[in-house]
Amino acid sequence: MPFVQAFIACDAGTWRKPVFKGPKDLEDRLLIANNEIVPAALNSPMGPLTPESIEFVPIYVLRRGLNVDVVIKIEAGFYEDRNANIAKRSKSIEASLRMLLPDTSFAVMTELKEFVWNSQTPDPSFDGDMSMQAAFQRAANQLLAPFMR
Repeated sequence: MPFVQAFIACDAGTWRKPVFKGPKDLEDRLLIANNEIVPAALNSPMGPLTPESIEFVPIYVLRRGLNVDVVIKIEAGFYEDRNANIAKRSKSIEASLRMLLPDTSFAVMTELKEFVWNSQTPDPSFDGDMSMQAAFQRAANQLLAPFMR
């Protein structure tokens, strides 16, 4: 299960207490997009993932020279097939997030690590299409749903 941290840049406050003055729903939109995009991008035969099989943590930081709005830091299990094209996977995450949230700029860092996962809770079940195109469409549908009512 990938661990996803979203470092959200704030233009006001102090380093101890940054004040975010951006869109109030940014956290929710980031969670929706990352729940679909990250598992699809990092999915592999050796390390299968499903939508929502991430741990998402938003962290507000003072901008201080940060030239993007959000830095996404992903830590996921190391698998040979996942590692073989990790740069391409990271680029596809950034490109998808940029298209889904065009008013927000991103940087994506992906680290693959050796670790032991000891959980009795399985990933959410999913028998649908795990391609990036399908994940993008699911995320877009969820992000647009409030406007379609």
